Amino acid sequence: MGVIDSATLTVTCPNCGLTESDRIRDKGSGWGGSYWEKPEFAKFDTTITGSHKTDFTVKATCPKCNVEADVSTQYGT
Repeated sequence: MGVIDSATLTVTCPNCGLTESDRIRDKGSGWGGSYWEKPEFAKFDTTITGSHKTDFTVKATCPKCNVEADVSTQYGT
């Protein structure tokens, strides 16, 4: 099983500028399909939905400001 794709998820608070990124990999093959790693964030309160077979959806809240953070995804290996 190799790496098919990767993505960098970046969470940023629009109020205070706190930011955190996590690079995840999509492992699998043409025969076995995708298996995305689950993203992990330590600086933000997060809710992560989805499965390893599809992209995860990340919702994050800044613990300092208690506001919803912006989440961006950049794909590429």
